[in-house]
Amino acid sequence: MANSKIEVNKKAIAALTLVVLLLLTVVAGVLGVTGKKLDSMGLYKLLPWIPTPGEQYEWKSALPPGADFGETQVARLTLSDDAAELSQENRGEIIRILSKRFSTLGVTGVSVTAGEDNSVTVTLPKDALTQENIDLLTQKGVFEFADEEGNVFLTGEHITRANLSPADQTGSSWFLAFELDEEGKKIFADKTTEMVNHQMIVKRDGVELVSAGISEPLTQGGASIPGFTFDQAFQNAALMNSGALPVNLKSENSEAGAPLLGENALNKVVAALWIALAVVCLMFIVKYRLAGFVAAWCLALVALLSWLFMALTKSGITLSSLLAVVFSLMVASFAIAILFKGMAEDLGRGRAAKQALKDSFSGAGRTGLDLMAASLSLALILIIMDTGVIGGFMQLFAIGLLIDLVVVQLALRLLLNQVFTLFGENNSLYITGKIKEAKA
Repeated sequence: MANSKIEVNKKAIAALTLVVLLLLTVVAGVLGVTGKKLDSMGLYKLLPWIPTPGEQYEWKSALPPGADFGETQVARLTLSDDAAELSQENRGEIIRILSKRFSTLGVTGVSVTAGEDNSVTVTLPKDALTQENIDLLTQKGVFEFADEEGNVFLTGEHITRANLSPADQTGSSWFLAFELDEEGKKIFADKTTEMVNHQMIVKRDGVELVSAGISEPLTQGGASIPGFTFDQAFQNAALMNSGALPVNLKSENSEAGAPLLGENALNKVVAALWIALAVVCLMFIVKYRLAGFVAAWCLALVALLSWLFMALTKSGITLSSLLAVVFSLMVASFAIAILFKGMAEDLGRGRAAKQALKDSFSGAGRTGLDLMAASLSLALILIIMDTGVIGGFMQLFAIGLLIDLVVVQLALRLLLNQVFTLFGENNSLYITGKIKEAKA
Protein backbone atom coordinates (compact mmCIF):
# COMPACT_ATOMS: atom_id res chain seq x y z
CA MET A 1 0.00 0.00 0.00
CA ALA A 2 2.83 2.41 0.92
CA ASN A 3 4.62 1.71 -2.37
CA SER A 4 1.41 2.33 -4.29
CA LYS A 5 0.91 5.66 -2.53
CA ILE A 6 4.51 6.71 -3.28
CA GLU A 7 4.01 5.76 -6.92
CA VAL A 8 0.83 7.85 -7.11
CA ASN A 9 2.63 10.83 -5.56
CA LYS A 10 5.50 10.53 -8.05
CA LYS A 11 3.05 10.48 -10.95
CA ALA A 12 1.18 13.48 -9.56
CA ILE A 13 4.41 15.45 -9.20
CA ALA A 14 5.49 14.44 -12.72
CA ALA A 15 2.11 15.46 -14.15
CA LEU A 16 2.17 18.80 -12.35
CA THR A 17 5.75 19.48 -13.49
CA LEU A 18 4.93 18.73 -17.13
CA VAL A 19 1.72 20.78 -17.10
CA VAL A 20 3.41 23.81 -15.52
CA LEU A 21 6.39 23.66 -17.92
CA LEU A 22 4.11 23.20 -20.92
CA LEU A 23 1.95 26.16 -19.88
CA LEU A 24 5.04 28.33 -19.41
CA THR A 25 6.27 27.34 -22.88
CA VAL A 26 2.89 28.08 -24.48
CA VAL A 27 2.57 31.43 -22.70
CA ALA A 28 6.11 32.41 -23.71
CA GLY A 29 5.35 31.41 -27.30
CA VAL A 30 2.13 33.44 -27.41
CA LEU A 31 3.87 36.49 -25.93
CA GLY A 32 6.70 36.01 -28.39
CA VAL A 33 4.26 36.17 -31.31
CA THR A 34 1.80 38.80 -30.07
CA GLY A 35 3.64 40.92 -27.48
CA LYS A 36 1.88 42.34 -24.43
CA LYS A 37 0.95 45.73 -23.03
CA LEU A 38 2.17 45.75 -19.46
CA ASP A 39 -0.03 48.57 -18.21
CA SER A 40 -3.42 50.08 -19.06
CA MET A 41 -1.86 53.07 -20.83
CA GLY A 42 0.36 50.95 -23.03
CA LEU A 43 3.47 52.83 -21.92
CA TYR A 44 5.32 49.61 -21.20
CA LYS A 45 5.08 46.93 -23.80
CA LEU A 46 6.74 43.59 -24.35
CA LEU A 47 7.59 43.60 -28.03
CA PRO A 48 6.91 40.37 -29.95
CA TRP A 49 10.20 38.74 -30.82
CA ILE A 50 9.25 35.58 -32.76
CA PRO A 51 9.17 36.20 -36.53
CA THR A 52 6.08 35.07 -38.42
CA PRO A 53 5.24 35.45 -42.13
CA GLY A 54 3.08 38.43 -43.04
CA GLU A 55 2.65 41.90 -41.58
CA GLN A 56 0.09 41.14 -38.85
CA TYR A 57 2.40 41.41 -35.85
CA GLU A 58 5.01 43.93 -34.73
CA TRP A 59 7.97 41.61 -34.38
CA LYS A 60 10.00 43.73 -36.79
CA SER A 61 10.29 46.38 -34.06
CA ALA A 62 12.31 43.96 -31.92
CA LEU A 63 14.05 42.37 -34.91
CA PRO A 64 14.42 45.12 -37.52
CA PRO A 65 15.23 43.72 -40.96
CA GLY A 66 18.67 44.52 -42.32
CA ALA A 67 19.40 45.49 -45.90
CA ASP A 68 19.04 41.83 -46.94
CA PHE A 69 15.31 41.78 -46.21
CA GLY A 70 14.07 45.33 -45.48
CA GLU A 71 13.75 48.63 -47.30
CA THR A 72 17.16 50.04 -48.01
CA GLN A 73 19.10 53.25 -48.46
CA VAL A 74 21.70 53.09 -51.24
CA ALA A 75 24.64 55.49 -51.11
CA ARG A 76 27.09 55.76 -53.98
CA LEU A 77 30.64 56.76 -53.07
CA THR A 78 33.31 57.83 -55.52
CA LEU A 79 37.00 58.64 -55.27
CA SER A 80 38.04 62.16 -54.45
CA ASP A 81 39.55 64.13 -57.30
CA ASP A 82 43.08 63.64 -56.00
CA ALA A 83 42.78 59.85 -55.59
CA ALA A 84 44.21 57.30 -58.01
CA GLU A 85 42.32 54.30 -59.35
CA LEU A 86 41.24 51.59 -56.95
CA SER A 87 43.49 48.55 -56.81
CA GLN A 88 42.10 45.13 -55.91
CA GLU A 89 43.81 45.39 -52.53
CA ASN A 90 42.25 48.79 -51.89
CA ARG A 91 38.80 47.48 -52.76
CA GLY A 92 39.13 44.77 -50.11
CA GLU A 93 40.39 47.26 -47.52
CA ILE A 94 37.54 49.69 -48.21
CA ILE A 95 34.93 46.96 -47.81
CA ARG A 96 36.49 45.72 -44.56
CA ILE A 97 36.92 49.17 -43.00
CA LEU A 98 33.49 50.55 -43.95
CA SER A 99 31.79 47.34 -42.77
CA LYS A 100 33.60 47.63 -39.43
CA ARG A 101 32.61 51.28 -39.04
CA PHE A 102 28.93 50.56 -39.66
CA SER A 103 29.08 47.59 -37.27
CA THR A 104 30.59 49.81 -34.57
CA LEU A 105 27.63 52.18 -34.94
CA GLY A 106 25.26 49.22 -34.47
CA VAL A 107 24.01 49.19 -38.08
CA THR A 108 23.57 45.55 -39.09
CA GLY A 109 22.90 44.00 -42.48
CA VAL A 110 25.01 46.52 -44.42
CA SER A 111 26.33 45.59 -47.85
CA VAL A 112 29.48 47.30 -49.16
CA THR A 113 30.58 46.58 -52.74
CA ALA A 114 33.34 48.09 -54.84
CA GLY A 115 32.75 48.35 -58.59
CA GLU A 116 35.21 48.37 -61.47
CA ASP A 117 34.33 52.03 -62.19
CA ASN A 118 36.14 53.24 -59.03
CA SER A 119 32.86 53.61 -57.17
CA VAL A 120 31.73 52.04 -53.91
CA THR A 121 28.08 51.22 -53.23
CA VAL A 122 26.83 51.06 -49.63
CA THR A 123 23.41 49.49 -49.09
CA LEU A 124 22.04 49.79 -45.55
CA PRO A 125 18.64 49.60 -43.83
CA LYS A 126 16.35 52.55 -44.54
CA ASP A 127 16.80 55.50 -42.15
CA ALA A 128 19.65 53.72 -40.35
CA LEU A 129 21.93 56.73 -40.80
CA THR A 130 21.61 60.33 -41.92
CA GLN A 131 23.54 61.63 -44.90
CA GLU A 132 25.72 63.52 -42.40
CA ASN A 133 26.66 60.24 -40.69
CA ILE A 134 27.39 58.58 -44.02
CA ASP A 135 29.68 61.47 -44.95
CA LEU A 136 31.49 61.10 -41.62
CA LEU A 137 31.94 57.35 -41.96
CA THR A 138 33.39 57.71 -45.43
CA GLN A 139 36.11 60.10 -44.33
CA LYS A 140 39.62 58.74 -44.68
CA GLY A 141 40.18 58.82 -40.92
CA VAL A 142 43.94 59.48 -40.66
CA PHE A 143 44.76 60.51 -37.07
CA GLU A 144 47.92 62.41 -36.27
CA PHE A 145 49.49 63.65 -33.03
CA ALA A 146 51.63 66.77 -33.30
CA ASP A 147 53.55 69.18 -31.08
CA GLU A 148 52.78 72.90 -30.77
CA GLU A 149 54.76 73.67 -33.94
CA GLY A 150 52.63 71.18 -35.88
CA ASN A 151 55.32 68.51 -36.20
CA VAL A 152 53.65 65.10 -36.40
CA PHE A 153 55.32 62.50 -34.17
CA LEU A 154 52.70 59.71 -34.16
CA THR A 155 49.89 58.50 -36.45
CA GLY A 156 46.78 56.42 -35.92
CA GLU A 157 48.45 53.38 -37.47
CA HIS A 158 49.81 52.58 -34.00
CA ILE A 159 46.37 52.73 -32.29
CA THR A 160 45.16 49.25 -31.36
CA ARG A 161 41.98 50.16 -29.49
CA ALA A 162 39.87 53.25 -28.78
CA ASN A 163 36.86 54.00 -26.60
CA LEU A 164 35.21 56.85 -24.72
CA SER A 165 34.29 57.71 -21.15
CA PRO A 166 32.57 60.66 -19.40
CA ALA A 167 34.81 63.48 -18.23
CA ASP A 168 32.23 64.88 -15.78
CA GLN A 169 28.97 63.87 -14.11
CA THR A 170 26.81 66.00 -16.41
CA GLY A 171 27.76 64.00 -19.50
CA SER A 172 28.51 67.19 -21.45
CA SER A 173 32.23 66.47 -21.76
CA TRP A 174 33.83 63.17 -22.78
CA PHE A 175 37.26 61.60 -22.99
CA LEU A 176 38.50 60.03 -26.21
CA ALA A 177 40.76 57.22 -24.98
CA PHE A 178 43.15 55.09 -27.02
CA GLU A 179 45.77 52.38 -26.61
CA LEU A 180 48.95 51.96 -28.67
CA ASP A 181 51.07 49.07 -29.93
CA GLU A 182 54.57 48.57 -28.55
CA GLU A 183 56.29 50.83 -31.08
CA GLY A 184 53.70 53.56 -30.64
CA LYS A 185 53.90 53.25 -26.86
CA LYS A 186 57.66 53.99 -26.94
CA ILE A 187 57.31 56.90 -29.37
CA PHE A 188 54.44 58.41 -27.37
CA ALA A 189 56.24 58.01 -24.03
CA ASP A 190 59.46 59.60 -25.29
CA LYS A 191 57.72 62.53 -26.97
CA THR A 192 55.27 63.33 -24.17
CA THR A 193 58.20 63.30 -21.74
CA GLU A 194 59.73 66.10 -23.83
CA MET A 195 56.36 67.91 -24.07
CA VAL A 196 55.53 68.23 -20.36
CA ASN A 197 53.83 71.62 -19.79
CA HIS A 198 53.25 71.99 -23.52
CA GLN A 199 50.24 71.35 -25.80
CA MET A 200 49.65 68.25 -27.94
CA ILE A 201 47.51 68.69 -31.05
CA VAL A 202 45.26 65.84 -32.26
CA LYS A 203 44.33 66.00 -35.96
CA ARG A 204 42.03 63.98 -38.19
CA ASP A 205 42.62 64.19 -41.93
CA GLY A 206 44.78 67.27 -41.40
CA VAL A 207 42.15 69.18 -39.39
CA GLU A 208 42.78 69.96 -35.73
CA LEU A 209 40.29 68.19 -33.42
CA VAL A 210 41.58 69.28 -30.02
CA SER A 211 44.64 70.68 -28.26
CA ALA A 212 45.43 69.00 -24.94
CA GLY A 213 47.95 70.00 -22.30
CA ILE A 214 50.63 67.48 -21.24
CA SER A 215 51.10 67.73 -17.46
CA GLU A 216 53.22 64.58 -17.06
CA PRO A 217 54.89 61.93 -19.26
CA LEU A 218 52.35 59.47 -20.74
CA THR A 219 54.17 56.16 -20.48
CA GLN A 220 51.30 53.66 -20.07
CA GLY A 221 50.76 53.03 -23.76
CA GLY A 222 47.84 55.37 -24.33
CA ALA A 223 45.96 58.42 -23.12
CA SER A 224 42.50 59.86 -22.42
CA ILE A 225 42.00 63.19 -24.19
CA PRO A 226 39.24 65.52 -22.88
CA GLY A 227 37.28 68.17 -24.73
CA PHE A 228 34.82 66.13 -26.82
CA THR A 229 31.03 65.86 -26.87
CA PHE A 230 29.60 62.35 -26.72
CA ASP A 231 28.96 62.23 -30.49
CA GLN A 232 32.44 63.50 -31.29
CA ALA A 233 34.15 61.02 -28.97
CA PHE A 234 32.01 58.11 -30.20
CA GLN A 235 32.56 58.89 -33.88
CA ASN A 236 36.30 59.40 -33.51
CA ALA A 237 36.64 56.19 -31.49
CA ALA A 238 34.78 54.35 -34.26
CA LEU A 239 37.17 55.75 -36.89
CA MET A 240 40.22 54.92 -34.76
CA ASN A 241 39.08 51.33 -34.21
CA SER A 242 38.39 50.70 -37.90
CA GLY A 243 41.64 52.20 -39.19
CA ALA A 244 42.09 54.67 -42.04
CA LEU A 245 40.67 54.19 -45.52
CA PRO A 246 43.37 53.72 -48.18
CA VAL A 247 41.84 56.47 -50.38
CA ASN A 248 39.64 59.53 -50.03
CA LEU A 249 35.96 58.93 -50.79
CA LYS A 250 33.08 61.34 -51.30
CA SER A 251 29.34 60.67 -51.22
CA GLU A 252 27.65 61.33 -54.57
CA ASN A 253 24.02 60.63 -53.69
CA SER A 254 21.73 58.53 -51.52
CA GLU A 255 18.42 57.04 -52.63
CA ALA A 256 15.79 54.52 -51.54
CA GLY A 257 16.26 50.94 -52.65
CA ALA A 258 14.64 47.52 -52.50
CA PRO A 259 15.74 44.70 -50.18
CA LEU A 260 18.90 43.03 -51.45
CA LEU A 261 17.22 39.61 -51.58
CA GLY A 262 13.93 40.77 -53.09
CA GLU A 263 10.65 42.31 -51.97
CA ASN A 264 9.06 39.24 -50.36
CA ALA A 265 12.21 37.34 -49.44
CA LEU A 266 11.79 37.71 -45.67
CA ASN A 267 8.31 36.19 -45.57
CA LYS A 268 9.44 33.28 -47.74
CA VAL A 269 12.53 32.60 -45.62
CA VAL A 270 10.63 32.78 -42.31
CA ALA A 271 7.86 30.51 -43.65
CA ALA A 272 10.43 28.02 -44.98
CA LEU A 273 12.23 27.96 -41.63
CA TRP A 274 9.04 27.19 -39.69
CA ILE A 275 8.01 24.52 -42.21
CA ALA A 276 11.43 22.85 -41.96
CA LEU A 277 11.25 22.91 -38.14
CA ALA A 278 7.73 21.45 -38.23
CA VAL A 279 8.88 18.62 -40.52
CA VAL A 280 11.79 17.77 -38.21
CA CYS A 281 9.48 17.78 -35.17
CA LEU A 282 6.95 15.56 -36.98
CA MET A 283 9.69 13.07 -37.87
CA PHE A 284 10.75 12.87 -34.21
CA ILE A 285 7.14 12.31 -33.11
CA VAL A 286 6.49 9.59 -35.71
CA LYS A 287 9.70 7.71 -34.94
CA TYR A 288 9.94 8.18 -31.18
CA ARG A 289 6.31 8.81 -30.17
CA LEU A 290 6.11 10.36 -26.69
CA ALA A 291 9.86 10.90 -26.60
CA GLY A 292 9.56 12.53 -30.01
CA PHE A 293 6.92 14.91 -28.64
CA VAL A 294 9.40 15.95 -25.94
CA ALA A 295 12.08 16.42 -28.61
CA ALA A 296 9.72 18.67 -30.59
CA TRP A 297 9.01 20.61 -27.39
CA CYS A 298 12.73 21.14 -26.80
CA LEU A 299 13.34 22.27 -30.39
CA ALA A 300 10.52 24.79 -29.98
CA LEU A 301 12.29 26.04 -26.84
CA VAL A 302 15.56 26.40 -28.74
CA ALA A 303 13.82 28.44 -31.45
CA LEU A 304 11.93 30.59 -28.92
CA LEU A 305 15.08 31.37 -26.90
CA SER A 306 17.22 31.92 -30.02
CA TRP A 307 14.83 34.59 -31.33
CA LEU A 308 14.66 36.15 -27.86
CA PHE A 309 18.43 36.52 -27.54
CA MET A 310 18.63 37.79 -31.12
CA ALA A 311 16.21 40.56 -30.12
CA LEU A 312 18.06 41.27 -26.84
CA THR A 313 21.39 41.62 -28.63
CA LYS A 314 19.73 43.89 -31.25
CA SER A 315 21.10 41.79 -34.07
CA GLY A 316 18.16 42.36 -36.39
CA ILE A 317 16.95 40.02 -39.11
CA THR A 318 19.77 39.56 -41.58
CA LEU A 319 20.95 36.61 -43.63
CA SER A 320 23.81 36.17 -41.15
CA SER A 321 21.58 36.18 -38.05
CA LEU A 322 19.09 33.79 -39.65
CA LEU A 323 21.88 31.36 -40.51
CA ALA A 324 23.08 31.49 -36.90
CA VAL A 325 19.61 30.43 -35.70
CA VAL A 326 19.31 27.74 -38.39
CA PHE A 327 22.71 26.25 -37.56
CA SER A 328 21.98 26.19 -33.81
CA LEU A 329 18.67 24.40 -34.52
CA MET A 330 20.50 21.92 -36.76
CA VAL A 331 23.06 21.21 -34.02
CA ALA A 332 20.28 20.70 -31.46
CA SER A 333 18.37 18.37 -33.84
CA PHE A 334 21.52 16.35 -34.53
CA ALA A 335 22.35 16.04 -30.83
CA ILE A 336 18.81 14.85 -30.00
CA ALA A 337 18.79 12.42 -32.96
CA ILE A 338 22.10 10.83 -31.85
CA LEU A 339 20.83 10.63 -28.27
CA PHE A 340 17.54 9.01 -29.29
CA LYS A 341 19.27 6.57 -31.63
CA GLY A 342 21.34 5.21 -28.76
CA MET A 343 18.29 5.09 -26.48
CA ALA A 344 16.15 3.38 -29.14
CA GLU A 345 18.74 0.64 -29.63
CA ASP A 346 18.63 -0.18 -25.91
CA LEU A 347 14.82 0.03 -25.83
CA GLY A 348 14.69 -2.33 -28.81
CA ARG A 349 16.62 -4.84 -26.76
CA GLY A 350 14.03 -4.58 -23.99
CA ARG A 351 15.91 -2.36 -21.53
CA ALA A 352 14.06 -0.03 -19.17
CA ALA A 353 13.47 3.45 -20.61
CA LYS A 354 15.12 5.43 -17.79
CA GLN A 355 18.23 3.27 -17.84
CA ALA A 356 18.39 3.45 -21.65
CA LEU A 357 18.19 7.25 -21.49
CA LYS A 358 20.91 7.44 -18.83
CA ASP A 359 23.23 5.16 -20.82
CA SER A 360 22.61 7.11 -24.03
CA PHE A 361 23.55 10.42 -22.39
CA SER A 362 26.83 8.87 -21.21
CA GLY A 363 27.42 6.94 -24.44
CA ALA A 364 26.07 7.82 -27.88
CA GLY A 365 24.79 11.19 -26.64
CA ARG A 366 28.35 12.37 -25.98
CA THR A 367 28.82 12.79 -29.74
CA GLY A 368 26.30 15.61 -29.75
CA LEU A 369 27.85 17.13 -26.62
CA ASP A 370 31.33 16.99 -28.18
CA LEU A 371 30.01 18.66 -31.35
CA MET A 372 28.46 21.51 -29.36
CA ALA A 373 31.59 21.97 -27.25
CA ALA A 374 33.91 21.96 -30.29
CA SER A 375 31.64 24.36 -32.22
CA LEU A 376 31.46 26.69 -29.22
CA SER A 377 35.26 26.74 -28.89
CA LEU A 378 35.65 27.56 -32.59
CA ALA A 379 32.99 30.29 -32.32
CA LEU A 380 34.76 31.92 -29.37
CA ILE A 381 38.08 31.95 -31.25
CA LEU A 382 36.50 33.60 -34.30
CA ILE A 383 34.66 36.14 -32.11
CA ILE A 384 38.02 37.23 -30.69
CA MET A 385 39.75 37.28 -34.08
CA ASP A 386 37.03 38.98 -36.14
CA THR A 387 34.86 41.97 -35.23
CA GLY A 388 33.08 42.11 -38.59
CA VAL A 389 30.35 40.01 -40.18
CA ILE A 390 31.94 36.66 -39.27
CA GLY A 391 32.43 37.73 -35.66
CA GLY A 392 28.81 38.94 -35.46
CA PHE A 393 27.54 35.65 -36.89
CA MET A 394 29.67 33.68 -34.45
CA GLN A 395 28.37 35.68 -31.48
CA LEU A 396 24.80 34.66 -32.28
CA PHE A 397 25.87 31.10 -33.10
CA ALA A 398 27.70 30.85 -29.75
CA ILE A 399 24.54 32.01 -27.94
CA GLY A 400 22.57 29.39 -29.87
CA LEU A 401 25.05 26.68 -28.87
CA LEU A 402 24.75 27.65 -25.20
CA ILE A 403 20.96 27.39 -25.54
CA ASP A 404 21.43 23.96 -27.18
CA LEU A 405 23.58 22.79 -24.28
CA VAL A 406 21.04 23.84 -21.66
CA VAL A 407 18.00 22.51 -23.52
CA VAL A 408 19.47 19.20 -24.73
CA GLN A 409 21.58 18.33 -21.69
CA LEU A 410 19.20 19.56 -18.96
CA ALA A 411 15.67 20.32 -20.18
CA LEU A 412 15.38 17.25 -22.43
CA ARG A 413 16.58 14.92 -19.69
CA LEU A 414 14.25 16.46 -17.09
CA LEU A 415 11.20 16.30 -19.37
CA LEU A 416 11.85 12.73 -20.49
CA ASN A 417 12.26 11.46 -16.93
CA GLN A 418 8.96 13.13 -15.96
CA VAL A 419 7.27 11.51 -18.97
CA PHE A 420 8.67 8.09 -18.02
CA THR A 421 7.37 8.54 -14.47
CA LEU A 422 3.91 9.65 -15.59
CA PHE A 423 3.27 7.28 -18.49
CA GLY A 424 5.41 4.35 -17.43
CA GLU A 425 8.32 2.66 -19.14
CA ASN A 426 6.40 0.65 -21.72
CA ASN A 427 8.98 0.78 -24.48
CA SER A 428 6.35 0.80 -27.26
CA LEU A 429 5.42 4.34 -26.14
CA TYR A 430 8.86 5.60 -27.12
CA ILE A 431 9.98 3.72 -30.23
CA THR A 432 8.47 2.20 -33.34
CA GLY A 433 9.18 -1.34 -34.45
CA LYS A 434 9.54 -4.64 -32.64
CA ILE A 435 11.02 -4.93 -29.17
CA LYS A 436 13.22 -7.90 -28.34
CA GLU A 437 12.99 -9.59 -24.99
CA ALA A 438 15.71 -8.59 -22.55
CA LYS A 439 18.28 -11.29 -21.90
CA ALA A 440 18.26 -12.77 -18.44
